Amino acid sequence: MDNELNTKFTDQRGRERDVRITVAIAHAFCREHRAKLEHFVPCLMDSAQLLDLAYAGTRRGSWVTAHGETKDEFFEALEGPALARSQEAAANAVVNFTLRCGTEMQRRMLQAEVALRGDGVAEAEIVERLTALAGPGGMSAASVDVPEPEAPGNAT
Repeated sequence: MDNELNTKFTDQRGRERDVRITVAIAHAFCREHRAKLEHFVPCLMDSAQLLDLAYAGTRRGSWVTAHGETKDEFFEALEGPALARSQEAAANAVVNFTLRCGTEMQRRMLQAEVALRGDGVAEAEIVERLTALAGPGGMSAASVDVPEPEAPGNAT
């Protein structure tokens, strides 16, 4: 897509990273955070969730894969300004993914977020409004839409 947002950042050690979100990454994230895929939008994610996505989204990159970098090693390279840049890159990667593969609800939520930011609405109010728009089942333990695996011996 020609109009994608920038998903690159440089870590504290000077290594360029590129965050790419795939369907597999989005699905794993939603399962881990017990969220519906329809709510896979950056405004409903906290800083820790964006960091998880930055790590997961760079796993396909040559440095992490070729050097077997652990999650802790990845995070250690995000001290200082690199931390904010990694979260911005992850949020941008989620937006790009949503525009490429997302549902109509996700696109509406992104449009609402852009409109609210354009109107100068405070971050806390944006999150509150979009959480209400998302309805029940946002990024919380109460929003499970991914079935839990069956216990061994209980298969039908």
